Amino acid sequence: MIRRLLKAVTDDRHRKAFILRKMRDWPMYDEDSTVPSVLRHFGLRPEQRRTVQYWIERAEKQMREAYGEEQ
Repeated sequence: MIRRLLKAVTDDRHRKAFILRKMRDWPMYDEDSTVPSVLRHFGLRPEQRRTVQYWIERAEKQMREAYGEEQ
């Protein structure tokens, strides 16, 4: 079922950000460059954190809508 919900996310960046942050529990950003972080993965600066938060919110909204359609 989770695969179907993830397929409902239309933007690959949004889907990937959701997976890294929510499912793999990556930090949004870490000062230690050896620690993988969502922002670093996308090549973004710490000031751009809100952008990735928006992506994750959009992914969650699309998955909630898809879940509602399946019910």
